[in-house]
Amino acid sequence: MGRLVFYLIIALVLAAGIGWLADNPGHVSVEWRNWQLETSLAILIFLTVAALLSVVGILVLWAKARRDLPFFGANRELRRQRHGLADLERAAVLLAKGDAKGAQTLIERAKGALPTSSLSQLFAAQASLSLGDFDGARQSFQEMAGRSETEVLGLRGLLNIALQKGRETDALTLVAQIWALEPKSVWATRIHFQLLTRAGDWAQAEEVLRHLIKLKALEEEAGEKYLAVVRYEAAREADLAGQSELAGKQVTRALKANRGLVPAAVLAARLQVAAGQPSAAAKILKAAWSQSPHADLAEAYAGLDNKETPGERYRRFKVMVEANPDQPLSRLTLAAKALAIEHHEETAALLKPLLESSYASAALAMMAEVERGKGGPDAEDRAKSWLDRISGPAEKPAWICSECGALKGSWVGRCDPCGAFASYRWQEGHEQEPAVAARPSEIPKLLLLPEALQASAEAPLKTSEE
Repeated sequence: MGRLVFYLIIALVLAAGIGWLADNPGHVSVEWRNWQLETSLAILIFLTVAALLSVVGILVLWAKARRDLPFFGANRELRRQRHGLADLERAAVLLAKGDAKGAQTLIERAKGALPTSSLSQLFAAQASLSLGDFDGARQSFQEMAGRSETEVLGLRGLLNIALQKGRETDALTLVAQIWALEPKSVWATRIHFQLLTRAGDWAQAEEVLRHLIKLKALEEEAGEKYLAVVRYEAAREADLAGQSELAGKQVTRALKANRGLVPAAVLAARLQVAAGQPSAAAKILKAAWSQSPHADLAEAYAGLDNKETPGERYRRFKVMVEANPDQPLSRLTLAAKALAIEHHEETAALLKPLLESSYASAALAMMAEVERGKGGPDAEDRAKSWLDRISGPAEKPAWICSECGALKGSWVGRCDPCGAFASYRWQEGHEQEPAVAARPSEIPKLLLLPEALQASAEAPLKTSEE
């Protein structure tokens, strides 16, 4: 309402002014050199206002033209950018088709239209990689790494090149930089951990692994198993270096995380025996046996007393296996000790459940010894009847990599053929050694196209089953 009143007042004032000028037209004379203009005051005012409105109109039209027409100012730059993005889109299609050379031509043209675009640099790097031009790709990624908004992407590309070239020292430096910038990145943390285990930097590997568990990228149980292996590897290196005290501390920490880790239990027992603590060694081996019965544990346990009689050894082993009495290896181990003291009935009772298991060959051979031990004129015939049931060569137990199928006679922390960490599990028997499957490194290949097209670098880590 107030605005309407204001406009009415303005209109009344203008009307009054026009009326006054009509009643008092006056006379205005303008002379300039040989030119003279004579008119009334009202007409002069009208011409002046018209001239001002014309100037304002021209200025408005000019501003509108600069804003809307494609060949003026910012619009010209915008058109260049549109052409550059279109070139990148066509380059992406050519890259997908495998025409890296044609894509590179389009990308170079796009870089002229988009000189500061990280997208053009990314596509240029991808085209260079497709052509095998690692130097060109490295240059593009270094330029990206030099800018704060694309630093991580540039470092990731350089990391990929380092991994493809097998330069793991450089890769470790690069992933450490990425991890410092993006500590919550699961893929960077995983690769950082894998590279640290390859480098044997167990202290730093444990720190990164704890961070991986904190990110909930690993379940707690799986994380504890990995911690146990990392600590055991640190203990093993300390032991080889003659640092028995440090080795003892580290292997104790390993067993705290996973008391069923067989090599850790064997090492811990040996260190306890060397320190004059055979009872502590026996306790460690019993605890490990309750979790993961294994021939290495039985051998270490037997070595605790080399002067005992067969009867004493049988009673000692009976104590060891009582925490896991029905486990096949517990039965087989105790049966061997019972057979040594000619407890034939007990030996047969222990072996009976194993006759259809993976331990069948060993159980049948031992049953033949039971028959021989019983004696009698037909002892050999009875023994032969058991031996005839053995089909094929005796199965040979081994440590097998759950990732590639490689076999080892003793446990190792990292599989040399495929690079997997903590992947070896105990397999009681196999018919033949499986071929090592060709598989990529545990460190995932990082594709360099935009994130939606990248392969996941977050496949779950596998845990070993000791």
